[in-house]
Amino acid sequence: MPQLVTISLSTGGMTPVHYEAGERMAHVSPDGRWIAYTGTEGGVLQVYVRPANASGPVLQVSTAGGEHPRWGRDGGRLFYRDGQRMNEVVLGSEPTPRVVRRAMLFADRYERVGITSYDVTTSGDFVMLQGDSTGQHIDVLVNATVLARRSAVLQPVKRE
Repeated sequence: MPQLVTISLSTGGMTPVHYEAGERMAHVSPDGRWIAYTGTEGGVLQVYVRPANASGPVLQVSTAGGEHPRWGRDGGRLFYRDGQRMNEVVLGSEPTPRVVRRAMLFADRYERVGITSYDVTTSGDFVMLQGDSTGQHIDVLVNATVLARRSAVLQPVKRE
């Protein structure tokens, strides 16, 4: 099972930050003090923030599900997706993180590919993958010959 760990570049040693089934999509704050991640601690995908050193309380940031957290460049804002919306959370961090304000920023109609497919620029703009609007896509059919024979669409040719 995956878990959040830190890896020392000088020693190669790993230190578990936290372990809970379903943790993924971790993103470290610009100052290195906090880790935002997606977890299923309550049975539903939510966004959480915890200290990077593994000591201290965990803060659930999202309220209606969430995933793909990204820190704003100033470290005081966290962005995440929930369903079809992009959200912003303003955080206070002393002495522990707390939610100061939540806001829905825009309808999220952008590509979701299983990884965090967006980032936030230093000016606060978003860079996001946008799917092909033509509706064209590629279908991959595995074992097409076997399936075709079963449906009698393709008959084997006898060689003489």
